Amino acid sequence: MKNLISRMQTQLDALIERYPQAAEELEINLDLNAGASEADFAELEQTLGYALPAEFKELYRVADGEADIFGVFAGEEWLSIERVIDEYKVWQELYQEGSFQHEDGTDFGCQPEDAGIKPDFWWNPKWIPLSADGGGNGKMIDLDPSEQGTAGQIIQMWHDDAAREKEANSLREFLENYVRDLEAGLYVLDAEFGVILQSELAELQQQSFN
Repeated sequence: MKNLISRMQTQLDALIERYPQAAEELEINLDLNAGASEADFAELEQTLGYALPAEFKELYRVADGEADIFGVFAGEEWLSIERVIDEYKVWQELYQEGSFQHEDGTDFGCQPEDAGIKPDFWWNPKWIPLSADGGGNGKMIDLDPSEQGTAGQIIQMWHDDAAREKEANSLREFLENYVRDLEAGLYVLDAEFGVILQSELAELQQQSFN
C-alpha cells in the first residue's frame, strides 16, 4: 500500500502543478493525512460493532484519508477514520429509524448492477463508507456480499437511486485502478468540478455549450 499511496500523492501533486490557476481558485491542496493509529481503528471498530478488514488497516496505516476534505477520489472525499465514523453514524441512524423500509417493515432493497451485491438492503450495516461527495453518495466497502461477490469489494452507493455498482473487487484493486488512470493522464483539475476525468469534463462542457 505504501507504494500505491506514494504514487497517488505524486500524481495529485502533479495535478496542482499542472493546473495552478484551478488550484488557486479552489484554494486547495490535495495532500493526504498521515497514517491512522491503533486507537483510531479501535474507535471505528467500536462504532461498527465488528472487526475491520486487514486490507483497510493496511491502507489506513499509510494514509488516514485526505487532509483538505476536497475530493481526491474524482470529486469524492476520501474519508479519514473520523469522517468514516461520522458518515457511518448517519447511515446507521437512518437505518435504525426505518428510513429504508416500507410500511410493512420490509427493506426497500436495491438494484445491483452486479450479481456480487446483495439486493436485500438499501443500505447495509456491513457497508463501511470509504468516500463521500457531500450529497449522500459515495463508495462503500462491502463486507456482506452475495455468494457471487467478494468480501471487501468496493461499491457505489446513491442516496436517492436504488442502483448499486461494483467499482472493484477489493480496496487494493480500486486504488490500483485509480492510480493507473492518474498516471495515464486521464484526470484533470478543474476550477468548477475539481478532480475529474478529462472525458467527463469534455462531456459537461459540450452539454453547457449546447
